[in-house]
Amino acid sequence: MDSVGASKRRYGIMLSSLRIRSAIVLAIYQAFFDIIMQRRGPQDLPASRMLLAISVALYALVGSVLLSFYIAQPSQLVAELALNIAVVAGFYALVLKIRGFSARLVQTLTALYGCDAILSGFMLPFHGWHTMLDPDSPVGVLPLVGISLLLFWTFAVAGHILRHALEIPLPAGVLVAMAQFAVGVGVTANILGAQS
Repeated sequence: MDSVGASKRRYGIMLSSLRIRSAIVLAIYQAFFDIIMQRRGPQDLPASRMLLAISVALYALVGSVLLSFYIAQPSQLVAELALNIAVVAGFYALVLKIRGFSARLVQTLTALYGCDAILSGFMLPFHGWHTMLDPDSPVGVLPLVGISLLLFWTFAVAGHILRHALEIPLPAGVLVAMAQFAVGVGVTANILGAQS
């Protein structure tokens, strides 16, 4: 009887632990969704390096799938993805430092990488559809419309995150996000010779 009771207690503790973890994951996902819907800001995420690492990993996973539609060589895909992650981190670290908000870096990057990973995940079907179509097909514009709309929303979300992180107006945040995108494309093209 004693071992049965101990097993039940262990099972109860494991179940409680699983429920707590599930609640934490759900709360974090809800925070990302609320940031995407512009109801919350990066300051509503925990300043956790572990959460930042998870966000970067998700960003890398989704980004590698997206890039695989257009880049055949795995080495080039990994190099472009790693360079992109580094440029995003470096650019925003510099911008936050210039504005005097370096302490906000972890939450800002967590929000940017996490929200971008989610929105890029929504782009995956459109990229897949686009690559399957004949280049001369008149239907070819439809997936590009979906990609463009999601890209505009991605800039709006990044602008929203930066509005909070940098204490600037939303249009200025969008411009900073667009500047980072342009810098990323330029750096990638110059270093890797890729057409991003």
